[in-house]
Amino acid sequence: MSVDLDKIWVYRIVPIQNLEYIFSDGFYCKNSDKKDNGFLTIGSKEIIHQRDTKVVKCYPDTVVNDYIPFYFSVRTPMLYNIVTGHGVPASPQEDIVYLCCKLR
Repeated sequence: MSVDLDKIWVYRIVPIQNLEYIFSDGFYCKNSDKKDNGFLTIGSKEIIHQRDTKVVKCYPDTVVNDYIPFYFSVRTPMLYNIVTGHGVPASPQEDIVYLCCKLR
């Protein structure tokens, strides 16, 4: 079965407070030298920390935090965790924005 890449979307969950920076400066991975001092993190600190040491096998000189994480679904377990406060600080869903990007 072939995959039509023109029909695939990827999603990034961001707090609305980060939109101004993203629109003016763009997306950056956690390990980038470019930093927003006011950046609000809504994800699991434990998972983010694990990504600091998880090697990307197809690019062995990199770790997961050298890349920007995207989701392939709009309803993710992480969104549930963020909205309910399960393992992360709770954030109301109206303060969360999905940035949707076509794969190509």
